[in-house]
Amino acid sequence: MNINIVKNKSTLQISPMGGVLGRVMQELQFNRVKPLYGKDAVLAKKRVEIENTQLYQYDAESDTLFTFAGLLDRVYRLLKSEGLTPALSEINPSKVFEPKFEYITGVDLREAQARMIATIASCDYAQLNGVTGMGKTMLITQICRMYPYEDCRIVVCAQQRPIVDALRRALEKYFPGQVGQVGGGRSTQKRITVSTAKSLRKIDASKVYMLIYDEVHTAAGKVISGFLSNFINSKMYGLSASTECRMDKADLLVEAIFGPVRVTVDMQEGQGEGYIPPVKAHFYEIYVPEVSKSTPTARKREAVWRNNARNYAVAAVAGYWEKQIPGAQILVMTDALEHVMFLKWYLKDYTMVYASSNKDQIARCRELGVLPDDFKALSNKGREEAIQSFECGQLRRVISTTTLGVGVDAPSLDVIIRADAGSTEISNIQFRGRVMRGEQGIYCDFMVQGDSNEEGRSKKRLASARNAGWPVVLEAVPYSETTDRWTKSPPRQ
Repeated sequence: MNINIVKNKSTLQISPMGGVLGRVMQELQFNRVKPLYGKDAVLAKKRVEIENTQLYQYDAESDTLFTFAGLLDRVYRLLKSEGLTPALSEINPSKVFEPKFEYITGVDLREAQARMIATIASCDYAQLNGVTGMGKTMLITQICRMYPYEDCRIVVCAQQRPIVDALRRALEKYFPGQVGQVGGGRSTQKRITVSTAKSLRKIDASKVYMLIYDEVHTAAGKVISGFLSNFINSKMYGLSASTECRMDKADLLVEAIFGPVRVTVDMQEGQGEGYIPPVKAHFYEIYVPEVSKSTPTARKREAVWRNNARNYAVAAVAGYWEKQIPGAQILVMTDALEHVMFLKWYLKDYTMVYASSNKDQIARCRELGVLPDDFKALSNKGREEAIQSFECGQLRRVISTTTLGVGVDAPSLDVIIRADAGSTEISNIQFRGRVMRGEQGIYCDFMVQGDSNEEGRSKKRLASARNAGWPVVLEAVPYSETTDRWTKSPPRQ
């Protein structure tokens, strides 16, 4: 039986379906795992909700199935496995701009980087899975350089505002006067427009030739994926260090919009090509008593954010590496402003960097004696200045939320100390990846005993590091290195 696949911009039309309809439908749907919190969890009497998502529509009268063009490779393989011979054709093709490779000058591309650029130049949809540290910002600028045509509009998108700002600065060096920004307090569209994900709705998608999405694993949410589906005339490319690690099983939705992962560059290849330093993961053994709180936030507050023993261990590890690597750039990273403020009490000479301030948290932390009376919240301008100082290596000792977790170039970062106690595979990859650009490549984490929940999370982090090929060392916390910091009783919880 012959079967026709017609590509119409971002849509596939597949017919006749015959006896393979059920098999294809099964392949083009997934069950999204949606966590429930607070009142929602209490009312539903469960912590997660299973939500079925179908990435197709079926017209029974014409026996035609409609789906996303990004799923073409998947559909083609499936039909071939069923013994069918798919015939592919295209109607209403978008205008084609020939890539000008000769415009990529003055940069030393490694083999893996060149492979990614060649892949984008040869297809309409692709995800590129590149190990953190291989220079995705540089890749984006070089991809844009290949398309210098005045009427070739390109959108470069990222989830977080600091990443968008960094991408804009990098692109402006090559395209003065041609780079606009939408989102983050700006609203200027130019030939190359950098956008936050939430501001994609403001862009005239019909005029965009190419969309490049940094950290593409964040694109599977309902709202953002809806905005992205408007770009029916665009070539779609997504970059990430963790393309297939979503906990909600929505990788298929990202594939529908951006196509399959066509290039993967792992840590071993990066080290072989010389842009990833030798790396090592240090897991320090600590004890956290069983936590009695029931809600996730209350548990996190007791076991992590306001846990004096744990925070003291973080400070001890920081002090140890300060002495081991004189002048090292050290980043202590967590997932909450509240935790940043508590850690600041232990690491008084460290600079705090965060995306937004919470007045209630600041007031509470000041009341508990964690912050000085003259503490001032970080302004937007102050945050941008701190990020730039961190990127250029001037800021050497930092406590940060995930503002510095993704999309910020840290070429001189030697040590990261992970303090958040998370365990998703995306966060595991992103946190470790912060130290894959500098000279040392030291990742520090904690192996917990006592509380069963925290112990399970730490085991997942350790297993992730080992599975990724990182040499892992289990050791005791070097407490003696921080006795000079211990000047008064710990903050109240």
